[in-house]
Amino acid sequence: MWSRIAADPDSRRVTWIGEWRSRIAGYCAVGPTRERSEPTKTGEVYGIYLAPEFFRHGFGTALLRRGEETLRECGYRHAALWVLVKNRNARDFYEANGWGSSGVTISRSIGREIRYVRSLI
Repeated sequence: MWSRIAADPDSRRVTWIGEWRSRIAGYCAVGPTRERSEPTKTGEVYGIYLAPEFFRHGFGTALLRRGEETLRECGYRHAALWVLVKNRNARDFYEANGWGSSGVTISRSIGREIRYVRSLI
């Protein structure tokens, strides 16, 4: 999937890589929302992942902030993301960074997910 996205010159997706001492700490991928019913002013955080040894050192917050800045720079006024309902650590992280549950859930092959949203203005 990443090779296809990287090779697409028209892709509006952006991936930021967090690096520490020549090691990849994690990444944050953002772009237009995948939700067809959303207004065109909503961007999405597709994923933010960190290697466990980089948890709780500010890397995740820095990557999330850069992703939010990128969406803002692209003209998005709102942002959304999906997180597993059972992933309390991730949900706490998003909530501590200004995101809130929209109350919308969906069942996917990996489990039940809940949609989080935030304003970018």
